[in-house]
Formats: sequence, structure tokens, C-alpha cells
Amino acid sequence: ALTLLTELYSFAQTHPSCSVVFILFTKTEYACGLLVEDATFAQHILPFAQADAQGAIYAFWLSATAPLEQTPIVVFGREGGIHVVANHLFALLQLLSLDVEPIIDEDGVYYCKDEENYEPSPNARAFKKWLRTHFQLSSISTNFEAEKLVESAQTTHHQAFSQWIQPFLYPRPTLYN
Repeated sequence: ALTLLTELYSFAQTHPSCSVVFILFTKTEYACGLLVEDATFAQHILPFAQADAQGAIYAFWLSATAPLEQTPIVVFGREGGIHVVANHLFALLQLLSLDVEPIIDEDGVYYCKDEENYEPSPNARAFKKWLRTHFQLSSISTNFEAEKLVESAQTTHHQAFSQWIQPFLYPRPTLYN
């Protein structure tokens, strides 16, 4: 996944705005993406990108047993909501290919394209081609496909993640502003 992140970062440098609002953090931003005083929390949550215009954050949920490329992706909403969003980075990239800003609230995370008002990001087409040619990943084009990707991650990881994060919720992790 580090190789994938490096390639994604390189792609994003030459193709900014490849998906709505998604912005990879630089090395220095990793440390300040999420302010949490608990060392255990910080050892298991690795923020790596901005998820929406309000400041939500995508992060790896690190495990001692899973390699990084198989690590689930979680999202911390700025206005609330902490959710498992993808089974791994490749699934998140497929979600990003829908080219919509996620809706994140206490109840869930949703990727919904409004076809009537949709304006593609400047490099959305190049991003989809890059996914296909570099990783043999198909992009998604429907809200249903996005729902299925999130649902798969929730089915696989929600219970374990909820149990793991519960001790850290109160006081709730504070997003950096």
C-alpha cells in the first residue's frame, strides 16, 4: 500500500482534482491529521487523506496481523461519524472513482452521485484510466456500486472496529483544524 500511496501521490501531483475533495496528506500532515493523546489510538490509526470539504479524514485502521494493503480504511467525519468505509485502499480508490464527495454523519457514510447536477472533476477521466491501466481496477459509476463497497467493508469490519474504538470515543477524538 505504501507503493500504491506513492504512486497515487505522484499521479495526484500531475493530475490535481482527480476526485472531488480527496487530498493526500504529506508526511508532515500525517502527524497532525488527527489529534489524539492516547498512544494506542495513534499507533492503530494512520490518517492519510482529506475526505470532504468539511475536513473529514480517511485513515488506515492498522492491525498487527494484516499487511498495509489489506488494512481497512476508516473515515472520521468533521461533524461526527466514524465509520469503516473500505476493505482496503484499492476499494477506496474505486469509491473515489465515482467522483463524489462523501456524506458523513453519525449514521453512516454515503457516496451518492446526483446525475442532474454532476460536474466531473477536471482529472476524473484520467484517474479512472490510471486505475484501469496501473492496477487493473474498474471504476464504479453508480451509487449502488458505491453502496455495495461500503456495505462489504461494514459487514467485514464494523463490529471489530466498533469494539476497538469504543474506549477512545469519550472523550471523542478531535479532528485537527
